[in-house]
Amino acid sequence: FKDIGTPSRDMTPEDLKVVQDVVDSIYGQFVKTVAQDRRLPLKKVKALADGRVFSGTQAKRVGLVDRIGNLEDAIAYLAKTIGVRGRPSVVYSKKPGKKLWELLLKNMLGDWASRVLGPTDNTGFYYLWPAGISF
Repeated sequence: FKDIGTPSRDMTPEDLKVVQDVVDSIYGQFVKTVAQDRRLPLKKVKALADGRVFSGTQAKRVGLVDRIGNLEDAIAYLAKTIGVRGRPSVVYSKKPGKKLWELLLKNMLGDWASRVLGPTDNTGFYYLWPAGISF
């Protein structure tokens, strides 16, 4: 099953079952974790976890979040929670993150990908790696 989803062949019913089993397992873990951590009945979380998007107000109303705020509010809350005195100093990375597709291509094709594709622009989706991890 290592080639499930490759464009070189069609998905078989067995492939679809393997993928669906993985999705169902991840979904079950997610629902169970939300129910435990939010102290909500599992039945309620299953009713909410159907793929829809919630606004902050809606999420607060149904118990999925405690409060609504912006990045500065979150930083202030964390600083207070861990006992930071005064205004917290937040350090942002100046180095842009690598695009996930670039990492995948580089891993699959090595230097050949950069020679063929050439330099890439800085637009698109990024996965920002935690500090201290570099490639």
